[in-house]
This record gives sequence, C-alpha cells and structure tokens, in this order.
Amino acid sequence: MDEKISNDYMSGMRLKDIKDKYNCSDKMVQNALKRCGIKRDRGRIRGSGDSDLTYSEDKNISKLYLSGMSSLKIASKLGRSKYAILQSLKRQSVSRRSTSEACRSLGIDETAFDELNEHSIYWIGFLLADGNVCQSRGSYLIQLALQKRDRNHIKNFRSFLHSQHALVKDRENYRISFSSKHIFYRLGHYGVVPNKSKITFAHKDVAGSRHFWRGVVDGDGSIYMSRDGCWNLSLVGSRSIVKQFVYFCQKLTKHRQSVQKHKTIYSVRYSGKSAISVIDYLYSNSCVSLQRKALLAKKVQNEFRTSS
Repeated sequence: MDEKISNDYMSGMRLKDIKDKYNCSDKMVQNALKRCGIKRDRGRIRGSGDSDLTYSEDKNISKLYLSGMSSLKIASKLGRSKYAILQSLKRQSVSRRSTSEACRSLGIDETAFDELNEHSIYWIGFLLADGNVCQSRGSYLIQLALQKRDRNHIKNFRSFLHSQHALVKDRENYRISFSSKHIFYRLGHYGVVPNKSKITFAHKDVAGSRHFWRGVVDGDGSIYMSRDGCWNLSLVGSRSIVKQFVYFCQKLTKHRQSVQKHKTIYSVRYSGKSAISVIDYLYSNSCVSLQRKALLAKKVQNEFRTSS
C-alpha cells in the first residue's frame, strides 16, 4: 500500500484523490509517504493554491494557455480554481492575452515560434521580408498578404500555425491576419518588428540558418536568367539585412559581394557560379519554400548538374 500511495503522489495525484482512491485518512497517507522517505512538498509548488499544484501541473498550465485554451477551461480540465491557474501563469511569467485575444473564437497555436526548427525559422525569415506586424489599442496584429498566384503559400503558413482563420481576398491579393501578443513578441525578438523595412536585422539565433535566408529570399529576393543566359539571385531590403546576407553567402562564394544603394533601399546580386552555389545551398533538401521559387531553384540545379 505504501508504495502505491507514494507512486500516485509522485505522479502528481492530489492528496484528496489518493484518500478517495484508497479510502483512507490524511494521516494514513502522510505516514505512508513518510515511511517511503517522501516529503509532503516534494514535486509540489507551495502557496499555489488548491492544496498546492504539482510541478507537472504547473508546466502543463502554461502549455495549455499558450496553445489557446482559456484560464477558465484549464481550471475545469485540471480540477483547479481559476485563481490557481492565474497564479501559475504569473509565476511562470506567461504574458496574459489582451481582451481582443481573449474574445477570439478562432484557434491558433501560439507556441509556433517558441521552438526553432526548419519551419519556424523559415517563416521568421519570410515574415521579416513580407509580413506586417503592428500594435494598436491592446491588439497585437500579425498579417501576411501575397499575390493571388501565391495563395497556397498563405495556406501553408496557416497550416503551420494550426490556424482556423480564413483567407481574405483583397483585390489581387490574399491575406491572413490575427492578433496574438505572444507571437508578436516572439517575432519581435527575431527582428520582425513594426515599420521594419529600414531598421530590421536578423537575430544571431537565425542569421546563420539557410532556412531563414530561404524565407527572406522567397519574400524579397529574385531568381532569374539574364539575357546572356546567366542565372542570377538578388535580394533587396534594409542595409543591415542585405549586409548580413552577404556575410552569410561569403562562405559559399569565397568573396564578399558589394551592396548597392538606391534611395532608401539596399540590394545585392549574385551571378553565374556564385548565384548557383547560393541557390543550391538554400533550396536543396528543404521542407518548406515558395513553390514558384523552389521550381526555379530546381531548374538551376538541374541545368548545373547537366553541364558539370
């Protein structure tokens, strides 16, 4: 009996549930834990309310909240009070949703950018190039608008977010927009900020990733063949972004390309073997990319391998 009680307690079961399960008193449970060398507060967070939350419950609360579940629904799911849930979020420094977000009826995965992987890094790069974020009156808006021909790419972005938001047709564009304070600040951490066109730069955690730069090139770059039959890769953007891209490409091209300025916009262009090297590195064996540029990259790779 002692071993069963201790195992249930350490797995996160509340004392009340343990008493009900074995039809015994508080004292019997406490003595069983004592005989097993387990202290009452082990694995639990004192002062968290509701006879103390377990550490696993505490961690699960933040995960559920960031996935979009309300504090009231979490309380109901875990059999805890709303006060205990809110105290847990406060203790873990989890940002509370704004009023507009709390009233949101459409689901979205707010943890989408919490972990850096190929997909999240790519979309950080793409949003840095083509996305739009703004903050106004307690609303934290994230928006992506693309041409009609790239409609499927917005669908891919929506799938990445596990979003239920509809695509809105606006003249010749399709767009998706939603409000999320958590995603707003996660993106801001990596350089996706309001009025980013002239001031943004790539955060060190993503600046060395080909997935990030593939996203940037898909948004603000071009792959094309010039009249002399030479493949080209160009990128436009802020001075910082273009210079960081040149630095990233230096290991592939063996030389540093010069950055050009036109009014307030900066650009860089690679041609011939340099362009082919960069394109091949960015797009080979990738899981996510803009389809029409991925097809051009495939064409570049096939022609290069045929001629080699």
